[in-house]
Amino acid sequence: MNWGREIKELERRWVTVVVVDIRGFTKVVNQPNISLSEITLFINNFFGITFFSIGGIKNVEINKFLGDGFLIFLGDEPTKIERHSLMQGIEMVFRLKKRFKDFCDKQDKFKNLALGIGIACGEIVYGPFGAPFAPSGGDITGIGEFVNLAFRLTGKAKKNQILTSEEVWRNINTKVSWKKKNLTLKGFNKTVCYEITALL
Repeated sequence: MNWGREIKELERRWVTVVVVDIRGFTKVVNQPNISLSEITLFINNFFGITFFSIGGIKNVEINKFLGDGFLIFLGDEPTKIERHSLMQGIEMVFRLKKRFKDFCDKQDKFKNLALGIGIACGEIVYGPFGAPFAPSGGDITGIGEFVNLAFRLTGKAKKNQILTSEEVWRNINTKVSWKKKNLTLKGFNKTVCYEITALL
């Protein structure tokens, strides 16, 4: 989606990074009573729920489909964090979490699935990677510390849990209910993060 503009070279951007993962999905799809058509239908519905949940948000990009999750970027600022995009990201994941739960509750074979979500913010390097080897001009994505942090937070998130970095929390803590956590994340020193439990 690339924020509606052509990206020809690498650039530094300040963004909100959201990583969404379906908890327990691999175990469910490996069961012999789950058909390929059921898996396809479920994933297609997950796509639809995600797209519906981000509808109306400006400067948002679903950058990667990860099989049972998504990498999403919000905001498009060259020099600073957009508090507006941070709160939009929080509101979006609450909508997504609720709609996904409502959908799974109606599915006998998928009713125990839930989302784990990690959110970080900061400067990333964004643009085409691997261009010399890709006929389409390269894979347009973002890399850097805060992308890695969002993935690490998602890896620690339990079912129905939203974990954010300390920087995200500083910008939204008066608008949400939260619990402080101390986690050890691969590639990072002991990290203070926050579980966002509700919107105020």
